[in-house]
Amino acid sequence: MLSCDIMSQLRSDLKNASGFSLALDESADSSDVEQLIVYVRFDVNDTFKEDLLGVMPLRDTTREDIYHALKQCLIQNDIDLKKLLSVSHHRWCTINGWKKSGTDWSFGGGH
Repeated sequence: MLSCDIMSQLRSDLKNASGFSLALDESADSSDVEQLIVYVRFDVNDTFKEDLLGVMPLRDTTREDIYHALKQCLIQNDIDLKKLLSVSHHRWCTINGWKKSGTDWSFGGGH
């Protein structure tokens, strides 16, 4: 995983960013365990950045499982959801089935 210094700098940059977007993908590791890969894209100090935020284990690849893994990743990294602009996934182009209520994102079901 990412070193503590790199993650500390990433968290600091995200706190200073005006907003950020997340890109999600799923992959299987060498033992065929499904995992969610979370990338973050943001602009800080007039510089566009993209970095790996986390790799989270998945029980399954349903939207509910992806939501719970993403939520855990965001909690672990102390991410301010008020700055979240969009979430993209290869199955959804934007926030589709996800609902925002105040500063909390929740799975809206549906498709």
